[in-house]
Amino acid sequence: MFLLLAMTGCSESFVGPVDQKPSLGDTGAPDSADADTDTDAADTDDTDPADTDTDPGDTDPGDTSTDPGDTDPPDTGPYDTGPYDADRDGSWDADDCDDDDRRVYPGAEEIWYDGIDQDCDGNDTDQDLDGYASPAVGGDDCDDTDAAVNPAAAEVWYDGADQDCDGNDTDQDGDGFVAEASGGADCDDTNAASHPGATEVWYDGVDEGCDGGEDYDQDGDGTLAPSGGGEDCDDTDAAVNPSGAETLDDGVDGDCDGDADRPRFQTLDTFGSTDTQGPRIGEMTGYVLVTWLADGMRYSGTPLTTAAGMQLLATSDLRSGPASDTWWEWGSGYSFDSGVDFWADDDHWMWAYGLHYGGTRYLLGDGYALATSAWGNTGVSRSTSQTFDDVELIEDTDGRLHVVGCDSGGGYLTWVHGSRAELANGLAFGYERANVLSDTCGALPSSSWLLASFRSAGTLGTYTYSDSAGLSYSGVLTGWNAYDIETLLQDGEIVIAAAEGSDGVYTYKYPDAEVLPAADASQVDVAMDSRGRLYVVYIDGARVWLYWGEPASGYTSVELDTGLVDADDLDVHVTVDDEVVVAVRDGDDITYGVITAY
Repeated sequence: MFLLLAMTGCSESFVGPVDQKPSLGDTGAPDSADADTDTDAADTDDTDPADTDTDPGDTDPGDTSTDPGDTDPPDTGPYDTGPYDADRDGSWDADDCDDDDRRVYPGAEEIWYDGIDQDCDGNDTDQDLDGYASPAVGGDDCDDTDAAVNPAAAEVWYDGADQDCDGNDTDQDGDGFVAEASGGADCDDTNAASHPGATEVWYDGVDEGCDGGEDYDQDGDGTLAPSGGGEDCDDTDAAVNPSGAETLDDGVDGDCDGDADRPRFQTLDTFGSTDTQGPRIGEMTGYVLVTWLADGMRYSGTPLTTAAGMQLLATSDLRSGPASDTWWEWGSGYSFDSGVDFWADDDHWMWAYGLHYGGTRYLLGDGYALATSAWGNTGVSRSTSQTFDDVELIEDTDGRLHVVGCDSGGGYLTWVHGSRAELANGLAFGYERANVLSDTCGALPSSSWLLASFRSAGTLGTYTYSDSAGLSYSGVLTGWNAYDIETLLQDGEIVIAAAEGSDGVYTYKYPDAEVLPAADASQVDVAMDSRGRLYVVYIDGARVWLYWGEPASGYTSVELDTGLVDADDLDVHVTVDDEVVVAVRDGDDITYGVITAY
């Protein structure tokens, strides 16, 4: 039964234990039928280990044939263990890391991170070969396609690549704030102490808070502290700096000039003026006006002859310099005498001055109407070569203006008075009195007095005036040695200030008087604030002093640093906001300073 089955059912598919993996040494095709034991040397395809021939060319130890054409490698048993390729992928089993899977062999395309080493290089987890596995297989290489990116790589900051795989390319110092280079607000991403909201350490050169502010300007007033090369004497108070407001009696050096009560002065552009007179100060709504006269000036390159200049200071910001300027020209043939005064309101600007033209001297009240931009004047003329030594302009309680001029050579005391409209339209009254050899003069409108100083005699003459009688001699006051007299009528108060050389400066506010010390007082001016306190400025040699107070209660003083070498003339004005403005001239140069009264 067995033999029958072997012969009839299996002769085409089974020949016993044969090589199941073709040997490279056998040049013949597998023979599944040849089971003979002959010694035929022509048999070149017998791979049957049951072949028992004795052909010496057959190297198969299981093959006993002697067929020299049989080159099958040695067989150690019933199966041949020599080089083979079971999965028919073209790679021998010695190189093929999985010879049961024809997708796996050296040179195959690797499918990364699938758990199969398709190309048999021992690596399915580190595509960029940087030694770090991909997160897809539990590693920490955040970009396994770039060998420059791995946990040990050096970070190149702000380039959009996370080279060291720590999840951070925008915050180098690790303070939690993104650098400006990456669109954040950290102004110094190398310093963890520097970021928005950090506590500022002032004056260390580092902007810890990243607010863009200057590290040497703690109060943010725009002026650096001394440690940063600036002049802010109190960098914790924004109101204190070289441009700050100085306030009298507050003990604070608001403008950092080294004195708590001394205003800082700055230079005014006088347009290259020559033979300058003034300055004089007036006020209108929104502006303080500083004006002067000059025989010549040059405005924006244009030469002017016998002209007036003006700088307008905004009352909202007096310390920041002029807001605008202007000028007027009389032209050739005219020349100014000594002495000028000025008055202003919202309707008119009024100058009082002496003028020579064609051998005639004029004392003029010259008005400019702002509404019509028209000029008009009233004056008294006299054919004389004598010039005025002093000219004063004062307003009385009725709103009328009084112009007083005097000279020590010709001996005329001259007076013009009228309303603003009358002066501006040539309708005012004017009178003269001869033989009054005075070099300084003033007016006391409340008493209908004119004052004329006779310095050589040490007396002060008084003259009454009226529209009907003109000027009449009233009497003389002894013990005066006045070089300059200024009078003031304000809020019903009568005020007089007189510079008297080495005798000091006489100040009077009804009914009290006090003399201020001086070695050589030559020029003086006085103003009063809304509370009735006086401000007296005067020239003492080359020095300029400011006193504030009252004769009845005493004064406080400070020497002013005007920035000038000497001083020839000055003026003081108190604004409606109680800002004290002082202007001083030396030759053709004018400076001004501002101090807050309270």
